Amino acid sequence: MNHKTFVLIGGGLLQLPLGNAATNSGYRIVVVDGNPECPGADAADTFYHCDISDPAAVVEVLRNHSEKPALCATSGTDFSDTVAAVNAHYSLPGILPGQAELLTDKLKMREHFQRHSLPQPAFISGGADLDPFFRDHPSPHGYVIKPVRNMGARGVLRIEHRQQLSYAREYAARYDKAGRTILEHFIPAHELSVDALVYKGRVTLTGVADRIIEIKDNHYFIENGHSMPSALPADIHRELLTLMQKTADSLSATNPYTGALKGDIRYTDNGQLIIGEIAGRLSGGFMSTHTYPEATGIDLMRLFIELLEGKEPNLPESSRQYRQVSIERSFTPEPGVLESLVIPPPPAKEVYRHVSGKAGDLMEPVRSNVGKLAHFVFSADTLTAAENSWTDFFSRIEYKTTLPKIPEKELAALARNRFNKEACRVCKVCDGKNCASGIPGMGGAGSMSSFRDNLESLSQFKILPRFLIGDKTSQTNTPRRNLFGHSPALPILIAPITGGATNMAGSITEWEYAMAVVSAAEKTGSLALLGEGAAPDKFQTALSALKIKPNGFPVFKPRSDDAAIEERMEAVRDSNISAWGMDIDAVGIATMNRRNLATQRKSAAQLSRYAELSGRPFFLKGILTIEDAALAADAGAGAIIVSNHGGRIFDGAPGAARVLQTIATYMSTHHPQVRILADGGIRSGADVFRMLALGAEFVLVGRPIAIAAVAAEEAGIISLLRQYHGELTHIMAVNGLTHYSEIRKDMLLQT
Repeated sequence: MNHKTFVLIGGGLLQLPLGNAATNSGYRIVVVDGNPECPGADAADTFYHCDISDPAAVVEVLRNHSEKPALCATSGTDFSDTVAAVNAHYSLPGILPGQAELLTDKLKMREHFQRHSLPQPAFISGGADLDPFFRDHPSPHGYVIKPVRNMGARGVLRIEHRQQLSYAREYAARYDKAGRTILEHFIPAHELSVDALVYKGRVTLTGVADRIIEIKDNHYFIENGHSMPSALPADIHRELLTLMQKTADSLSATNPYTGALKGDIRYTDNGQLIIGEIAGRLSGGFMSTHTYPEATGIDLMRLFIELLEGKEPNLPESSRQYRQVSIERSFTPEPGVLESLVIPPPPAKEVYRHVSGKAGDLMEPVRSNVGKLAHFVFSADTLTAAENSWTDFFSRIEYKTTLPKIPEKELAALARNRFNKEACRVCKVCDGKNCASGIPGMGGAGSMSSFRDNLESLSQFKILPRFLIGDKTSQTNTPRRNLFGHSPALPILIAPITGGATNMAGSITEWEYAMAVVSAAEKTGSLALLGEGAAPDKFQTALSALKIKPNGFPVFKPRSDDAAIEERMEAVRDSNISAWGMDIDAVGIATMNRRNLATQRKSAAQLSRYAELSGRPFFLKGILTIEDAALAADAGAGAIIVSNHGGRIFDGAPGAARVLQTIATYMSTHHPQVRILADGGIRSGADVFRMLALGAEFVLVGRPIAIAAVAAEEAGIISLLRQYHGELTHIMAVNGLTHYSEIRKDMLLQT
C-alpha cells in the first residue's frame, strides 16, 4: 500500500469506524484527542494529546508530525472547525473555516439561514433584550434555550414561558465556554436525523432516520434512539434532499462545499420541514457508523473517505437504498450506584452493543444525550419485528441501583476541586473562622460573629448518654410527622440557599442546585426549602423544580414591592405546592441591597393577606425572639423557623441554639398549633439531636448541603443526609430511643 497520513479529530467510540476505514484504505492514522485514554489512542499509528476544541492548538501539535497530512476528518463530534483549520493550513480537501464556523456557532448558523430564507424556528441571541422577542414572537408550545456552542444537547432546556428564562439562561450559558446562549421557538414535530455527502456543492442524501426524543422533566431533550429508515413516505425524502441542497448552496458562496452534512430536521403536522440544526460532519448516535451500514449494506465511512479523495458518491435515491430496518436504542438505569447488571446474550436480531458501565459505577441523572449506560443496534426485515425483538430483550435486562454513599471527606475533596475559591474554600469545619468570602458568597456578615455563634452555641450543649436505659438496636422505628401535607421520614430538611452565580460564584447553576435538592429530598424522605434570591424572576426556579418533584416549599423575600409578592402568591395559588414561606430576617440583606431592591418588616395583616391570596398555609423563617414568634402565630403562620439566616444579616445576632428552647417552650404553651423548626450551624447528626432536644420538630441544614451539591449534586446531598441521619439514629439507639419526639432537653448538659 502507498501509505499516507489521515488525521482523525477525536479518538472516541464514534470516531473509530472512520479511522478503521482509513486504515483499510491504506492510510497511517494520526489521532488527536484531549483524552489520553480514549479508544483511539491505542488504535492510532500516532496519537497526540491535545484539546480538540482549540483549532490553533491542534494545528500546532500537528507541526510535530513528520509527514504532511493527506486528509483530515471527524465523525460524531462537533469539532468541524478544528478539521477546517487543519484543512486550511495544509490545503486539504473538505470543509473550510468559514463554512465550519457557520455550522458550529449556532447563532451564526441561524443568522446565515435567515439570510438565505431557509426554514427554521424564530430565534434571538440570548444576550439581547429578550422582552420584545417574547412580546412580538409568542410561541404556543414554549421555547428552547441552548448554548451557542455545545454537543449532545448539553445545556439545552425547554421552557414554557418568559418567567423561566432567568435560571434557564444561566444553565445554558454554563455549557458554552464564552457563556453565550440562543433562544428560539420550540416546534413539536416528527424528529428526523439526516446524513448527506456533498461533492463540490452537490448533495447526495444517504441516511434518513426517525429520532426518538424524550423531553424529560419537561425540560431536558434526550435522544433514546432512532429507526432507520424513516417511516415517512419517499416524497419526504425528496423534500429533504431539496432542503439539504439549499443548505449546501448557502454554504458554497465562496467555495463549493465538500464533505458531510448532518441535519436534525423537524417535520411538522402541517407538512413543513424545519431545520433544527445542521452540522458539518457525519452523524453520531451510531447512525452513520452502525445503523446505516446495517440497513443498506453500504460502508458510509469508506464513501466519505472516497469523497475527500475526489470521488463523487454514486448511490441510488435515499429511500431506495435500504435492504432492511435497523434501529438503535439506549438504556439508562435509575440514578444511583449500580449494584448489579445482567444483560442477556445477544438475540439473533441484535447486531451491536456498547456497554459503558459496570457494577459499582455511579449512574448520574441523564439530562442530555450523554451519560447513557448502554446502546444496542437491532436489525430485521420490518420495523415491527426489530422493535418487538428490542422490547423482549429490554424486558430481560436486570439491574439494581441503590442510593449512593460518598464519605464526608471524599465529598469535601470533590467540593474543593469544584467550588470557586472566591466563594468557598471548603474548610475542614464550616464555621466562618477562615471563610473565603462574605456576602455575596458563602460567608456571613461583618466579622462573621453571628455565623460562628451558630456553631459555638450548639457546641455548648453536650449529649448525656443513658447507657442503662435500653439496649442498642440496629434500627429505630420512627413514625412520620406531618408538615403541610408532607410526612418526611427524616427530621432533617434542606435549608433555602440560592445564588448559584453570586453566592456560589458559578460553582453550580441555580437550576442544577434546585433539581439536586428536590431530587435528593425525594429519595431520602426529606423536604427541600428553595429560596428565591434577589433577581425578580428567580422564584420561578423554585416553582419549576417543585412542579417536577413536589418535595418541599418555596421561600420568598420580604420585598417592599407588594405587587412582586402578590405575583408570587398568585403563582403559588396556581401551583401544586402545599405551603410557602418567607425569610423575614432577610430585611436589609446585602444581596437585595446591591440590586437596589427594598425589603421591609411585615405586619400580621400583610402576612394574612398574602396567605389569602395564595390559598396556601405559610411559615416564617428568621425568628429569634418570643415577640416575633407570637406575632407569627397571630398572623396565622403554621410554622416558624428559629434562625439567624446563617449569620448573613448583621454581626452580633445570637446563634439559634441560644434562643430555641425559650421560644419552643413559649410556643408549646401559648400557640401549640405552630410547628417549630430550626437551623444554624448543624454539622452532624449530633447537632441534629441537640436541636431536637432544644425543642425543634425538624431541623434544616444549609451550607453543608450546598458544599455536597457542588461536590456531587444529588448524590452528594443524599450521602450527606444519610450520614447525618445515621449519626442521629446511632445516638438515639445508644439512648434506647425509638421516636424523635422522645429526645428531651434533659438529655443535654449546657457547659
